[in-house]
Amino acid sequence: MKKYCKKCNKSYDSKQNFCPECGNQLSSEDSELAEDAVVDTNSESSKADSANNTSVFKVSKLKIAAGIVLLVFVGAGIGVGIGVITSSRQPVRQNAQQQQQSVDSGSKDSSGPPDSSGSSSSDNSKSDDASKENQMKQAVYEQYSNVIDNASNYFSELGLPNKSVQYEYSLVYMDPKNPQIPQLLLKQKYEGEMSRIVIFNFDESGSQAFKIQTVLAEGAASAGGSRASLQVKNDGSGLIETVWHSVTGEANMSRYVVSGHDISSTTEWEGKIDQAPKDSTTTDIDWYLATDKSGLDQLK
Repeated sequence: MKKYCKKCNKSYDSKQNFCPECGNQLSSEDSELAEDAVVDTNSESSKADSANNTSVFKVSKLKIAAGIVLLVFVGAGIGVGIGVITSSRQPVRQNAQQQQQSVDSGSKDSSGPPDSSGSSSSDNSKSDDASKENQMKQAVYEQYSNVIDNASNYFSELGLPNKSVQYEYSLVYMDPKNPQIPQLLLKQKYEGEMSRIVIFNFDESGSQAFKIQTVLAEGAASAGGSRASLQVKNDGSGLIETVWHSVTGEANMSRYVVSGHDISSTTEWEGKIDQAPKDSTTTDIDWYLATDKSGLDQLK
């Protein structure tokens, strides 16, 4: 059996163990051939494996590419599906909006313009009330004017002979329960004597003025020292008469309140006239001559 030098690539007699040229250890030629076969076999196997790997790689690339294409188609399908769903939902929303607008429009139409019947009825009622009030005031004016024109008829028992007399009047409010209608004060005035005052009210049901059976006083007596003054409450709650004696100073204040055909009086204060309380809620009465009807203008 020959031996083989791998380095020099030469064969030698089997008796030699080392290469005479390079000194490298010789190996058996059969074993070398076997090794070469193994190497060749391994090489072929490696080539086959490489080929297989290449094929697998190519197949994998193809699968990946196919997967990508599939994903593209699937994605496109999903996109188309979403588009279809969106487009199919859009009319539903539009229809819902249109229906809601129709409902709103119907509600507005059904409500229509504001109902003016209630306002018209209220206006008519106010107009009727105003007309009735004007008619009532006109009736009061005529009745009180007639009383003033015949003032002397209401003082026949209080007249003083041989004295010049003068008649005056004023409108005051002294009926808290009926503040729309004023009362008429009619005064008989003598120079140097205490004046006498009678009160008239108006009956709405009969449209007639009537005399209340109470006589008040104002001014100073020519003898005896009697004094009296009248003020009206600003809130229409009555008339205040203050009576005192100029010598003793004794005084009292009374409030007179009218209620229909009746009149009531309550004592507000008693004491010395110089200690009488100041009442800021009262006002002195404005008197008009009987020949001057301007004091009745508030009734027109």
